[in-house]
Amino acid sequence: MIIDKHAALKTRKIGKKHTPWITKQILLSKRKNNLLQKKALKYKDENDWLILKSARNSHNKLIKSSIRHHCNVEIKNNHGNTRHMSKSINNLIHRSQS
Repeated sequence: MIIDKHAALKTRKIGKKHTPWITKQILLSKRKNNLLQKKALKYKDENDWLILKSARNSHNKLIKSSIRHHCNVEIKNNHGNTRHMSKSINNLIHRSQS
């Protein structure tokens, strides 16, 4: 087509966001949540919803504690080195490196 000749499609590589605090335990917890959610949606039982709510809350606590642990390790590893400390903090708060 003539459009392809003058305005060719650009291909872009899309990668996963780097999240070093995601552990196997978190992934298993997420898989469990997904299965519980499917079950709750399928059967619409109040008890299933309560189980899902509890599992979801524990999953979120697990993620928050993992992020907190990762941040503490990054800060502890770079204690005393100002340049690496500022780079680590910028990475943790997703500030661009410009």
